Amino acid sequence: MDPATWIFDDDGTIPNSRLPVLIYDDVAEAHDADACEQLFARNGWFGAWRNGIYSFHHFHSTAHEVLGIVAGSATVMLGGPLGRELRVGRGQVLVLPAGTGHRNLGSDEQLLIVGAYPDGLGSAARRARRTRRGARQHRSGAATAHRSGERHQRTAHHPVGRSGGGLTSAPPSLGTVRAPANDPAETTP
Repeated sequence: MDPATWIFDDDGTIPNSRLPVLIYDDVAEAHDADACEQLFARNGWFGAWRNGIYSFHHFHSTAHEVLGIVAGSATVMLGGPLGRELRVGRGQVLVLPAGTGHRNLGSDEQLLIVGAYPDGLGSAARRARRTRRGARQHRSGAATAHRSGERHQRTAHHPVGRSGGGLTSAPPSLGTVRAPANDPAETTP
């Protein structure tokens, strides 16, 4: 099960990450909330919660986050205000490296997401803001996210059990969609 991968640049409000967002389709355990929590826990992702995705742009500065869509569907914006929209639905799993912006642009009433963090780390969610205070928070959040991402990229196992160790890169057989904040997305080998 190879994931699709997207990489986003820092856009001034969302730091994003050097690591790719991983998008897994048709994960059997992501069709049931209990099974999804168990899958994540087996792979070292704890602190599971069940809910949705915030309707404002935000990122988690201290930990990667995994989102299993176990019911319903939503349109999410990844990478911050200048990022890319993605329609997600039941059976998909998203792995968001520390610092990756995300927002729920709209969902159906059935939407249920199971989320978790490597080693049960807290979420430390930060909002995207274009103010003087927001710029300070962005710099602080970006530094924390990059340190956290680098620290956890080698130790965090893939939450869906992909072999090969930590979250260091996309599988070599895949191209990565690089979605710079200011340019249209393009595919790179």
